[in-house]
Amino acid sequence: MVLIERISYEIGGILADVILVSTLPTGGFTVYKLATRLSKFATDHSTYGFTPDQLTENIFECLPFIE
Repeated sequence: MVLIERISYEIGGILADVILVSTLPTGGFTVYKLATRLSKFATDHSTYGFTPDQLTENIFECLPFIE
């Protein structure tokens, strides 16, 4: 089920990118993508309201990217 959700999310992102590229100027699209990615990164890695177990899990998920 998680795999289907990830695939659906990626397909939706691709479709949104196609729509935005066709309707917005390139500069607007770039700013939108940057803001979206920064916002997603901030919410994924925020520590507000996390329990110690959730923080430990988050750290272990980030370890492959640190190396």
